Amino acid sequence: MLILGDSLLNHLDVSSLSVQQNIPITIESISGCTINNLINLLSIKQFIDVLELHSSLVVVIGTNNISTENCHLAITKVRKFIHLLCQRHPNIHLTFVKIPYRTKNSVWRRAYGDNGGKNVENRVKFFNKKLELLNTKLSSKIKFDLIEFKFTKHEHLHRDGLHPNRSGTSLIAHTLSKYINEKK
Repeated sequence: MLILGDSLLNHLDVSSLSVQQNIPITIESISGCTINNLINLLSIKQFIDVLELHSSLVVVIGTNNISTENCHLAITKVRKFIHLLCQRHPNIHLTFVKIPYRTKNSVWRRAYGDNGGKNVENRVKFFNKKLELLNTKLSSKIKFDLIEFKFTKHEHLHRDGLHPNRSGTSLIAHTLSKYINEKK
């Protein structure tokens, strides 16, 4: 299983996962990663080689997109990524993690299309709703799951309102471990 994502995964390592199965797990954290970055990775040989070693891909991404663009565009990019991934790896089991709760608004960047008028919590909710609809639409055609890190403001986030603290990283590890163990 390849777990790929943005800076939410910075402090997560394989040893923090409690997995009952003996499956190879690789965690790759790319700070600032966007859905466009994932689309571009699909054409890089090193990434393709790593992906070939795994039958499952867990994607933890989206928060960097919704701070700079509207949710419709971000979901369109998710669709494109899924389409390209499934063309190249038709048997892969894909799991997206919903964008977790966050409080940080982009002060210097505004979401294109909403003029920055919607707060980030509403954009997270809207994106996740669109992701759920996409999952419903595609899950009968491809192996596609959704999971959620249930962050709370004071318990799981640093003061920056975006990145997980130690408790948040533990929650990520617990959620992923539970998902992997139930997936069998």
